[in-house]
Amino acid sequence: MRQERGAQGSITAAVDKPLGKRPLAIVICACCLFVLISSFAFQSYVMPQLGADDLPLSERVRSPKFGDTVGYGLLAEGILQHGELSRIDGTPILKHMPGLPALLAASFGLFDSPRPFMVFQILFLFASLYFLLAKIRDGFPAVALVGMPILVALHPQTIKHSAAVMSDLLFGSILLWVVIVLWKRTPGYREFLLAGIVFGIAAYVRESALPFMLLTGLAYVLRDCRKFFGPATVMACAFLVLLSPWVIRNYTVSEKLIPLTTKSSELFFYSSIPLTTELYSPFGPGLQEGGYDYARLSGVYRDELRSKVAGRGGARAYGPDPAGVRQPWPGDPLPDDLSNSWSDRPVPQNPIREGLANYLSKPREQLASLSLKSVALFNKPPILANLSSTSLSGFLVTANVLFHAFHAGIILFGIALSFSSRNNPFIFLPYWIAGQYLQSLFYWSEHRYLMPFYPLLILISLTWYWKHWRPRTRKAENSPDAEAA
Repeated sequence: MRQERGAQGSITAAVDKPLGKRPLAIVICACCLFVLISSFAFQSYVMPQLGADDLPLSERVRSPKFGDTVGYGLLAEGILQHGELSRIDGTPILKHMPGLPALLAASFGLFDSPRPFMVFQILFLFASLYFLLAKIRDGFPAVALVGMPILVALHPQTIKHSAAVMSDLLFGSILLWVVIVLWKRTPGYREFLLAGIVFGIAAYVRESALPFMLLTGLAYVLRDCRKFFGPATVMACAFLVLLSPWVIRNYTVSEKLIPLTTKSSELFFYSSIPLTTELYSPFGPGLQEGGYDYARLSGVYRDELRSKVAGRGGARAYGPDPAGVRQPWPGDPLPDDLSNSWSDRPVPQNPIREGLANYLSKPREQLASLSLKSVALFNKPPILANLSSTSLSGFLVTANVLFHAFHAGIILFGIALSFSSRNNPFIFLPYWIAGQYLQSLFYWSEHRYLMPFYPLLILISLTWYWKHWRPRTRKAENSPDAEAA
């Protein structure tokens, strides 16, 4: 075996001759081509107004499947209009990380279309998968190396997200490079420096790069504090250096220290309002889009604020958000687009305190809410809900049953395996999963937040199945009856 391996060594009892890079490249290219073709075929389903050149960018990328898309489009419009990180009204972008809106603005500014960005995120995903598999190919069986990109390409969520303007594919692809640079028996200062740089880039796409970076360092420090404390510190310093231009810029435009964004406290407050089965349908027929009833959620948010205003001195208890932008009062009309999570909403002046009060005052309701949030994170993603009433409904029900089996047998089983050092060489993976779970409990919970982990979960699941299937096959081949035949 080569020196470079997973932090805990190979998880296979005996790996055959490593898969060559050429066949690996052929498989990756075929999978990438399939997703490219599928993404163009599904664009009219995911973003029905994408080809309407007379509409503004935010309306062209608006998706009934993803409420965040119109928000990214609006931020990109502001960047194009002002030539800086500003919203359309000229206020600075402080509520969201600028990476994806800036890339979308560049795509639209150069090509008058968001499609080049969508193609880029697909190419980047499969390029990252190739470099990952080429790096780790001597530590896993060929069947797992070949099967992983195929299953990623065939996953409905991959195709659906590749046809939309969302951050999940891009963020997950960047995280794969953390795995690449740390794939060594004993990663040193150089590898942790590179990991810190990668995490710093990822933070501009999604804020959760910060806790993932901290949890990665924690995983190695707990493994061997004397050996990894220094490299983990270097990784954290590299991350802060990459993030410092954003922090300095935020302080310049707002005179406030904003390390990431201003939305964390707002999300904490709204997520502290207990979730019920009326607001989130955990299972149903398996064909619902996401399970959330956004119209009811918005009404519950508004009622919660009205009750707090009545009990805490009226409108004086509410005011501008931390970025200084005036928020609507609880008596204002609801926004037209209730599913857009980027819309400005009224927030308390101290959302953290109010959120903690919600958790402490309703313990029984919060336990039920945490259970629903757990289901929302680990639940199977939906498949083509709006076709369930057509002649294809029987096929879709069958596909959902099979997809449930796949999700439980590969993704959820991979999560279970990730907490076993015998079956998982990526020592930071269980920390990442636990960190995402905690974020989902206290901020927002959706199944797509597990997407960045799918390649690793599929890989270790396929390896486990191969390890347990191959000995039985060999035993059958060497049986007396087989020899007699």
